[in-house]
Amino acid sequence: MAHALNKLTAAFVKSAPLGKFSDGGGLWLHKRADGGAQWFLRITVHGR
Repeated sequence: MAHALNKLTAAFVKSAPLGKFSDGGGLWLHKRADGGAQWFLRITVHGR
């Protein structure tokens, strides 16, 4: 099953509400309540 990639645009990232948002390729954006944000990459290696 193919997932849509590149779902996060610059405009969305700038105005995103609180929460976690995926780009479909393992890259996530976490917008925090303190006004900050962080990117993280979730990958699978050898089934883990």
